[in-house]
Amino acid sequence: MSNPHRHSVRDPLQRPAPWAGVAARSALLVLLLLTGLNGGVLPARVRAAALSPLTTTQAFAPPPILASAAALLDADTGQWLYLKNADQPLPMASTTKMMTALLAIRAGRLNDLVRVSHAAATIGESTMGLHEGERVSMRDLLYGLLLPSGNDAAIAIAEHVAGSQTAFVALMNAAAQAMGLSETHFTSPYGFADTPDGDDPAHYASARDLVVLARAVMALPLFARIVSTKHYVVRATRHNREHVLDSVDTIIYWYPGADGIKPGWTSGAGICQVVDARRFGHHLIAVLLHTPNLFTDARDLLNYGFGDFAWKRSIFPADQKSNTVLTGSGDRQNLYFPATGHSIQGPFLRYYQRHGGINVLGMPRTQVIETGGLAEQYFTNQVLALNQATGRMSPLPLGEQAVPSPSWLLPVKPAGNTSWRTYFARSGHTITYRFRACYLRYGGPATFGYPISEKSWLGKNLVQYFADAEFIWLPQSTADCPIAMAPLGQDRLYQAGLLPPLSPLLPRPVTGEAPLGTAPGAGPPAVDGPAPAPTHVP
Repeated sequence: MSNPHRHSVRDPLQRPAPWAGVAARSALLVLLLLTGLNGGVLPARVRAAALSPLTTTQAFAPPPILASAAALLDADTGQWLYLKNADQPLPMASTTKMMTALLAIRAGRLNDLVRVSHAAATIGESTMGLHEGERVSMRDLLYGLLLPSGNDAAIAIAEHVAGSQTAFVALMNAAAQAMGLSETHFTSPYGFADTPDGDDPAHYASARDLVVLARAVMALPLFARIVSTKHYVVRATRHNREHVLDSVDTIIYWYPGADGIKPGWTSGAGICQVVDARRFGHHLIAVLLHTPNLFTDARDLLNYGFGDFAWKRSIFPADQKSNTVLTGSGDRQNLYFPATGHSIQGPFLRYYQRHGGINVLGMPRTQVIETGGLAEQYFTNQVLALNQATGRMSPLPLGEQAVPSPSWLLPVKPAGNTSWRTYFARSGHTITYRFRACYLRYGGPATFGYPISEKSWLGKNLVQYFADAEFIWLPQSTADCPIAMAPLGQDRLYQAGLLPPLSPLLPRPVTGEAPLGTAPGAGPPAVDGPAPAPTHVP
């Protein structure tokens, strides 16, 4: 006899067999691989023959960079990977000092003792702490120029190399012209002006020009060594005082592979950053001008360039894995997740926002993928499917597919509803206590489908299956909703070989992780981390 619940797994508007086991999951994944996937929020199509992580989970969309201008270069090949207003001249603050260092190193008098003038000693703002009359080697001045971003060091270098700041600025502009930096002009060797916003209108550069300049200076071994240094001490001698120098380049303290080069800030220029990073055999140079969020922009841009969105938390307390970037408005809204490199748009975003968001579905693990008449998007805990003919959005019945045994589906004796218990005659199962509270809080049947099992122990986890989800109890949690969602969408991607093997198959939350309902900014919900697989099925 045919099973009245059975249907094709390609159609999310019906229901499959109410249990799936290992064999059924394998068949599902073979079907997935044979039918092919198409990637993007509908920006691109992928043929089945091209199916791979690079065309699905690692088909990252360009990130929504918040900076006024940005540029990203593959420094090995010379290929531009990302450009935003890259040729717009903008104030660039202390990133100016890259050119100052370039001319100083090219001058080749690194052991010269440079006498500190009154102008250098009294410039103020960011300094290395020079005093009038002391003599400091050119090499040590370069550390003072680039680590604490010393304006005093910049003036001392300029006066020693060219005789005056004015003459040195002329050399800077001549070098810029020779290097083809057509949207760059300097008026000082340090990038700060005595104006209300700290900028001279005639002192500017484009993001593209700064990348070109950065590539040139990073080719100089001394410069590269200095900007990768976090701490340096100029020892006291009979010529100079001791100067303890620490790098103000925050990126090198937390981003893997970052090895310089120069930040900058004025109230007019905002936060500026030039960064060099090397990983996986790739060398990237990125520039951000006037960014309101340095750690988000820098990480998003570099992760995009490396094609690696393994989470890297910065040194800033507000930086959390659950943070998102929302751009656009109305039907053009785009919700971007720096932790995965994917975004949600259109009807998928509307469904996501109405059905528990990150607490229920987790984070997006792909862009939208077209599969025949469906458009699907994979999330940590679920897969959403849009029937493009009818416009109907439904979650795939992953809970039904994950049930470990048909015996779990056997209906129980009907029970009366109380304040702590609800019996669903439609499926023949009951939800009680905290499972019930969490189920109802996030939309009940409309979000999770009906319960298809009772609460039961699966190895060391107390779980309950619903048509579209699996709940896992977190016994040590003190939250009102001490439930984690099983990462069923992520499981499906791992088993299909569409996620890099960075974590074990079938990762599960472990006791003590954050529960369902964790607020954004307080850490991610316990849905992404690996944990031991169950060893016993009751």
